[in-house]
Amino acid sequence: MELPSYECPPPPKDAVVFHAGTTYSDQVYVFDPHIGEDWQILVTGLSYRLSEPCADSVAYNAHEWDIKAGNKPGEFLFEVAYSAPGLVIDDWLGEHDSGNGHMYNFRFPAHKIKIGWNNGDGYHVVYSLPHGWTESTVCIASVSPTDFSMTVLLDPVDGPYRTNEFTSFDKPIWFAVHVQAHPPKTEDNPTGEVCALTAWVGDATQDRVYAGYDLPGEAE
Repeated sequence: MELPSYECPPPPKDAVVFHAGTTYSDQVYVFDPHIGEDWQILVTGLSYRLSEPCADSVAYNAHEWDIKAGNKPGEFLFEVAYSAPGLVIDDWLGEHDSGNGHMYNFRFPAHKIKIGWNNGDGYHVVYSLPHGWTESTVCIASVSPTDFSMTVLLDPVDGPYRTNEFTSFDKPIWFAVHVQAHPPKTEDNPTGEVCALTAWVGDATQDRVYAGYDLPGEAE
């Protein structure tokens, strides 16, 4: 049986748009009768691909240094933390609001977003905010033990709102992320790798979540 998927909507016409390049991902499945069940991901990365293997730049967040220093105008860094309750794939797919950023719950999806850039006028960073001060949507398109795809939309609503002392923004920011633990080598990705980790916590197992599905890379 094929894994289910969801067609996420395109970005708003007035949005700033980018696609993730070098990406660092942690994906965790939790199944514990005393805590609950959920799927959690933490994804950080850049809007362009580094020339060196990602493992060489993850220490001390070295992958962010060029953007923060203003050496990559027009490029972005990002961080997305996301959690969704349960261990049923169909429940994770689709569009989900921030849940006011309440990450430590097992009842509803929630997320937090950070996006930074420096176009030569200093480093700027914006965050998703609770209580309707910003709107944000994480759309999960597909999930597997080694792959997942999503889009992220951060919208200032009636902004511009300041999300820290120095930065305001007045248009949506949209980006797409595809985490593939073992992508093929290409000209844009000569190392053929992404820094991706999958963990199973408690009684969570691949068979419990993905039983009956055809998984990427499995022999027919």
